[in-house]
Amino acid sequence: KKSFKVETKRGDKSFPLTSIEISQQVATLILKSLNDLIVDVHNPEFLLSVDLRKEGTYVFLDHLLGMQGFPAGTGGKGLLMISGGIDSPVSGYLALKKGLKLKAIHFYSPPYTSELALQKVIELAELLSNYTEKGNMELLIVPFTDIQLKIQEKADPEYLITLMRRAMYKIASIVCKRERIEAIINGESIGQVASQTIENMFVINEVTNIPILRPLIASEKNDIIKISKKIKAFDISIRPYEDCCTVFVPVHPIIKPKLKDVIKEENVAELDILIEEAIKKIERINLNSFEKYNVMFKKSDKYDI
Repeated sequence: KKSFKVETKRGDKSFPLTSIEISQQVATLILKSLNDLIVDVHNPEFLLSVDLRKEGTYVFLDHLLGMQGFPAGTGGKGLLMISGGIDSPVSGYLALKKGLKLKAIHFYSPPYTSELALQKVIELAELLSNYTEKGNMELLIVPFTDIQLKIQEKADPEYLITLMRRAMYKIASIVCKRERIEAIINGESIGQVASQTIENMFVINEVTNIPILRPLIASEKNDIIKISKKIKAFDISIRPYEDCCTVFVPVHPIIKPKLKDVIKEENVAELDILIEEAIKKIERINLNSFEKYNVMFKKSDKYDI
């Protein structure tokens, strides 16, 4: 004989019977009608759910999981640093699952990074907008070329990535403060690249007091890729167009920098004026899950539905 269990939830507490009493009565009626079933409340082969609400009662066998997490837009505001790679869109997705309302920020370095690289980022942000409260997301594009060239010209090459990341966090922090955003989100994972050692994270974090959320901090790459494929971001992320983090990479980046040495190199580069100029030149694109934005034509074309 096959085993089953009845499990009842009462959204309508005014109903005269308790959840257990309802489950017992439903099970009794089933046993009277079907002789080849037995009750097993611990390890049933079938779980019959009864969901009692004011508008009606739902009876079902299958349970299909949604995204899980918290309701959209209930977890505060976050600024997602999105590069165009595999990790940052997955971090954005996980933050959205926790109810955060996101804006995205991308650091763009033409002519060293192409419009195709920017288009990749736009499509990833459009994809993430599917999981937002209203199906939209604002993307902030920061012109970053002058900052990177100045670091490359003035600073010790091994500090290039560390200084670049500090400049990104300074810009992101200023944006957060001006727009009342409570957290920065990124796709960093311990030891994945040179800038993601604990020592590098420490000296990079020093530029801001805004919470930095790293949903992937201890994740394995294979697990990140699984989520990327699940949300249909993977095929976009692996397009062979380089972002600013991969174009300006030193041969031997420092992996265990000291804060005093980093600040010394940063002072030599004199980035403050360039950072403020980059903030003034930020371009904003409003994206959504219903239209696609083509950077080549600077317009949106509706998706076929």
